[in-house]
Amino acid sequence: MAVEYPSSGTELVCGIDIGGSGCRARLAYADIGHDGRLGAPRPFGRDLIVPHGVSADHHDGSVRALIALAHERLAARFGGRMRNIRSVCLGCAGVASLTHDREQLCADMATVFDVDCALIVPDFISAHTGALSGHAGVVAAAGTGVIALGTDYFTSWKRVDGWGYLLGDCGSGSWIGRHALHIALNTYERRPGDQSAQLLAAAQKAFGEPRTWPMQIYPQADRASILASFVPAVCACAEKDDDPAARQLLERAGAEIAATAIAALDWELPRQVSYTGGILLHCPIVRESFITRLRSCQPTIRVTAPEGTPLDGTVILANMALHGDEPHWPADCAVHHGDDGNSPCTALHSRQTQCATMRRVPAEHSSSGVLSPDCDTRAGHVADAYPASGLCADARPFNSRIRTMLEAARSAGGFSAGRCLIIHRGTTIADATVGTLAAYDDAGQPIPAHEQVAAVADTMFDLASLTKTFSAYALLSMADDGILDLDRPLGDTLPAWREGDKRMATPRHLLTHTAGLPPSWYGWREPLRHAIQRSHEKKILASPIADMREELEDDMLHTPLETAPGTRRNYSDVGFNTAMVLAERVTGEPWPALVRHYAFEPLGCHDVTFAPEISHTAATEYMPALYRGVVQGIVHDETSWALGGQCANAGLFAPAAEVARFAQVLRKGSAEPASHQLWNDELPRVLGRTVSFEENELYGASLGLQIGATHWMGAAGTASRGHTGFTGTSFQIDRDRELTIVLLTNRVHPSRTVNLVGKLRAAVADATFNWVRRQ
Repeated sequence: MAVEYPSSGTELVCGIDIGGSGCRARLAYADIGHDGRLGAPRPFGRDLIVPHGVSADHHDGSVRALIALAHERLAARFGGRMRNIRSVCLGCAGVASLTHDREQLCADMATVFDVDCALIVPDFISAHTGALSGHAGVVAAAGTGVIALGTDYFTSWKRVDGWGYLLGDCGSGSWIGRHALHIALNTYERRPGDQSAQLLAAAQKAFGEPRTWPMQIYPQADRASILASFVPAVCACAEKDDDPAARQLLERAGAEIAATAIAALDWELPRQVSYTGGILLHCPIVRESFITRLRSCQPTIRVTAPEGTPLDGTVILANMALHGDEPHWPADCAVHHGDDGNSPCTALHSRQTQCATMRRVPAEHSSSGVLSPDCDTRAGHVADAYPASGLCADARPFNSRIRTMLEAARSAGGFSAGRCLIIHRGTTIADATVGTLAAYDDAGQPIPAHEQVAAVADTMFDLASLTKTFSAYALLSMADDGILDLDRPLGDTLPAWREGDKRMATPRHLLTHTAGLPPSWYGWREPLRHAIQRSHEKKILASPIADMREELEDDMLHTPLETAPGTRRNYSDVGFNTAMVLAERVTGEPWPALVRHYAFEPLGCHDVTFAPEISHTAATEYMPALYRGVVQGIVHDETSWALGGQCANAGLFAPAAEVARFAQVLRKGSAEPASHQLWNDELPRVLGRTVSFEENELYGASLGLQIGATHWMGAAGTASRGHTGFTGTSFQIDRDRELTIVLLTNRVHPSRTVNLVGKLRAAVADATFNWVRRQ
């Protein structure tokens, strides 16, 4: 009898789960939670069950037949009316290895259901989605085989095991069965090793005399399933007969599956693990061993029972695709989108365009304080610009994904505080803050969690080498005013640069890191060592040799070159600080006054400072060797600190919104002339050639920015500009995509030895480019 079908305005999605023993299908309302994908959509009607499974010998044909049969029976249930279905997802066993043309199969399924959004995923992906309701983490699936999948659905996909009963599937039903029969044979032949009379008796009951076992197993196509069929008997021996050999075997299986799950727990993922499959769901000894081993190896892991089934997972994935929160699928998936104007993707783009053109609000009502794309960003007018509005509603799922990535990196020890701000076409699409200002005290000991202070939107971060970008802006503005000449020899002003190859060097070489200088200058070390020996303070805040700045600067100016100017690029803090000394000696003004007048004031960046409030600042490194304790509110960089903390290479602190304000100016290119000079690639001019990968020059360079540094700007960031900072900071801008990404962390807290932020930068960039591509 036909069931009443919903009205034409009600959207539905369809999920189909096909395994070896049957096919299940479900219709559900195309709901969306407050964050875009919380929980499974509400079912519409009861599930359809087809008692026919997929055939390994005729995989594609049997899958097509089951898809058609599922559609036919659903249509019959609803009197032939199926017009409201907008998206369909198939989770299917064997898709990754047996399907010959997944894309065509997906297109055919879209035709059968007459939908614009269709996708096909392997069963382990739909199982993951069902178990964690579409959230990031790891799910271990243990049945006849074993596979663990760790994913956030967008940038991190890590599959472990699933190699089959001969090469892997450690802890699976086939693994348990094979090892149990081995114990039984040991007992039968009285060989050394594990023995169990109970297992031998159970095996003889199931398979007959041992001499017949090879013929019952080896010639069969479903050998793994035959081995796995012995698992209930093994569980009975362990639980009812209290057989130690059977119990130990099941506990080993749980430990093996736990090891597989841990291997899938990439650093980008939250420490969240769930499980599915008959071995873990229906064998308590294996499940308890699995959970115990997980928690003993990774105490921060949260293990939860599965929230749903693989069929639930297919419905969630269909809903995610319909609402535009479509993952970046691995190669063994297939996605089909219609090209007509009525597709869900077109409707989504329309909603986002509407969101992007929303009225801008004044700064006091904005959560981010970032520039509007339509504001006048010419020097002198930037401070009057309106910021963008709050987080775009359609970007909430993306924002949740970015927050998850930050939280995962923080939980893995990457930093204690993290802040990410992403602006696309003037609209904030990600605004996430995680962690605390400090997790360790001045003795290098962990601070109790309840005593830690949470990071907030306006937390100040040590920008480290992002300082160079503000310095470059100030120096280029001085050049525009005729105070500096970028192509005048340094020796005209600095006597230390009048001999040898140094005579050829210019400010342009300094700003492009092509002056031939080494990365660092260590002339501060010996004076600082003597000053520390004379000090009686337990913790030194201000540099005890800051009053020697002029003497130290003279020593720095005499740093020998490693190569002739204009021959190769070698990133150098010394070069920017040499440019700083040049500006000071040309103008007679101290550097802080110059950078304030030529950068902060015209940019309207009033919260960028060399002297932040400590209570509002994320801590950096624990530095007992320099008697600095945990550094907080004082520049981390040793060279800058030794010189007083106010240098061109490092020393600035700022909240994310101020970095984004500056980055937006550079991206728009409206501020003359500095933003243009900070954009254009200068290496061909100063080196006479383009980037040389043979010389480890992995990216281009303007007068202050890196260009196309895809190792941290993401694979699609070939036209991006930006910069990184040693403390875990970065910003990236892309004019073609109208995109700004700001990521600030304190990755050196408490130690510089851990560096997860490089990978995080690339992951955030990749996720952002993927999101923008789909709009």
